[in-house]
Amino acid sequence: MSAGTPARRCGAVVAALLTAVVGCHRAGDAGASSPHDEPAWNGTWNYTQPDIAADRDVGHLSCPDGFALVLPQLGWARFAQSGRRLVVETDQGCRWTFTRRGLGAALDPPAQTCFNQVIGSSYTLTRWDIAVAGTDETETIVGNSHQPGGDCMFTLPAGRRTRVTESDADDAAAFLGAWSFDATDAPGANLQQVVCPGDAPGVLRPGVATGGVTITQLSSRAIRVVTDDGCPWTLAVAGNTAELDPPQQTCPASQRTRRFWAMASDGQRIATVASGAERVGDAPCDVVLATGRLVPR
Repeated sequence: MSAGTPARRCGAVVAALLTAVVGCHRAGDAGASSPHDEPAWNGTWNYTQPDIAADRDVGHLSCPDGFALVLPQLGWARFAQSGRRLVVETDQGCRWTFTRRGLGAALDPPAQTCFNQVIGSSYTLTRWDIAVAGTDETETIVGNSHQPGGDCMFTLPAGRRTRVTESDADDAAAFLGAWSFDATDAPGANLQQVVCPGDAPGVLRPGVATGGVTITQLSSRAIRVVTDDGCPWTLAVAGNTAELDPPQQTCPASQRTRRFWAMASDGQRIATVASGAERVGDAPCDVVLATGRLVPR
């Protein structure tokens, strides 16, 4: 986001980013479901590493005032099926229902709304189709983020997930080391929005996350993340994704609280989203990191 972007637009950015924990790929009617399809659905599915150049796991935000932004996607969703019905629960606290069509599924009913408690905003998905092949899933999303200034359209044309499986692999290894927030090759990265007591409704203060983190291993499924202010945070790891565990943590030394924090790593870069609260001056303010990007120091 450029320095001249009106602050009021940031609400749409935050809502759309955290909306896109679900999406859809148009899976044609592959015929009636069969018992052989059953094991392919149940379980946890993570977005793969976002790739802006390939437009994979990258959402596109478009607002009525002409503002547009690309938003890398990350996070997990849990699939649970019962006959031809599929229920998907996301790490944003949303629950969506589908009708299965062989190896695909379509949102049913076709328009569903979720109030995201992480960011305090709602959004409606008008289309979400899923296709599954083994441990790979593809999806595309069409939806609207509901904002005070009007609805912003969000699309995810090429979402991809992989199913998390139990294995002997050390999932934590890809996260270890020293990392810095960097936006030199990713326009719009590291957007951070702040809202403080007394600020006008719907108006956020735009900013950019700076500094970095140092990540060490607690176990094959857990990491310790120390931010530059010396605060330690613990995250659970499953596949390529790590999320805050326990789900809310506070650092007394800096009076910072994290209510949500997700990371996806391929060992070369980390995509990250976070929300919480910290003191700005003497005021306790809510902070959302919308498009975090970390690279090795």
